[in-house]
Amino acid sequence: MPSKISILKTLIRRSLNSLLALVVFSSTAWSGSKLPQAPALESEPDPTVIESAKTLQLPTDYSRCGLSDKARKLAKLILQDDEQQRNLVNCNPLLAQLATNQAKALADAGKVSHFVGGSPNQRLLKAGFPLTEMDQARDNSVEAILGGESSADEVWLRFQMSYNHKIHLLGEHEYYLKQTEFAVGHYYKWHSPHIDYWVVYFAEADHTANNEQ
Repeated sequence: MPSKISILKTLIRRSLNSLLALVVFSSTAWSGSKLPQAPALESEPDPTVIESAKTLQLPTDYSRCGLSDKARKLAKLILQDDEQQRNLVNCNPLLAQLATNQAKALADAGKVSHFVGGSPNQRLLKAGFPLTEMDQARDNSVEAILGGESSADEVWLRFQMSYNHKIHLLGEHEYYLKQTEFAVGHYYKWHSPHIDYWVVYFAEADHTANNEQ
């Protein structure tokens, strides 16, 4: 018989998308139930790639994944999930700082929006993260956000109930499998509409950028 956990996950997968901010914006508008254009490729992900990606090398030091205990706990939940498809993840200290800064910006603005302080991809570029040329042309292919939940477990549950967040954070499309630079940010502000604010980054780094300078 299937375990209670597997039954729960099945129910989660079949649930309607929760009312979260969208995780992906292409250079064109996203509307209705149409899938975002950013990860759309001509073919389905190669199943051999997905299969090989299930041997994830987990970080040994989660302190690089987030600047607070809550951020690090959410990072562990995401990376240790049985359905995580990436085979290698690097907890990036720069992204950890940027995620925390953005969570604070959301709290100060009292909003759960990708466009507080500019679009996510452009914010990473300005902060010195070497996005690929493809991602430089997009508004958001890197950031997932949520507000109103104090528990990392509840945040992860809600993210998984949103199809767009799920395929991004678990790397369930080959576009996202390439995003191996990772970090989580959390900020608490009692006198704000949502109190708890969460920011997750998965991004692909252009490792040739520094060599060309």
